[in-house]
Amino acid sequence: MADLLQHSRPQCRPDRGWQAPSGGGARLQDGAHAMSCNPLFSLRRLLRNQAGIAAVEFALIAPLMLLTYLGATDLTQAIAIDRKLGQVASTVSDLVAQEAAPISQQKAQSYFNAGLAIMRPFDFDSTELRVVVVPVNAAGAPGNVTHATSSNWTGGAVAGLEDDVYNLAAGRYAVIATARYDYTPMFATVFNATMTLEQRSVHMVRRDLDTFSIIP
Repeated sequence: MADLLQHSRPQCRPDRGWQAPSGGGARLQDGAHAMSCNPLFSLRRLLRNQAGIAAVEFALIAPLMLLTYLGATDLTQAIAIDRKLGQVASTVSDLVAQEAAPISQQKAQSYFNAGLAIMRPFDFDSTELRVVVVPVNAAGAPGNVTHATSSNWTGGAVAGLEDDVYNLAAGRYAVIATARYDYTPMFATVFNATMTLEQRSVHMVRRDLDTFSIIP
């Protein structure tokens, strides 16, 4: 039986090409067997075989898609926090600038609490806030800070303003509110370290006051 199977099977020999089986059995065309024994023909047949190509493509692109999704999630959250910081700073500085007389620390803190509520659903307890009042003379030159108050502020010098802002506040008081937040990405795929987000808002005191400050 083994001899019969061996003789009925076509043979490929490098030196002599395809050899027809000796003895009985099915015979195929010489050209077809010669092509099947050709390495180039086998390579072309392999290249034409596209079974499983979709799975390979997905395996290659899946990590990139996942990385893009996680990075977009972190970036979107950072943009949302930065926008809320701008709203907080604008709200607090506007509330202080509407006062008609020097305000107390307690009242300033109540404005902070109102502004920090805007940070929801983010961690508003970690939001840093500071308000400073700067007098500006008639020539548009800033004077010394009359007073500053803060909430969770970790220090740092008062940032200066552009000259055109001081010119607009000439003869009045400028109220500068700064909101800051240390954002730590959830997945660290795009940003692998804590980022400090900061927004600042400037309002001029509405009324023409000789003296305005935040009472210590």
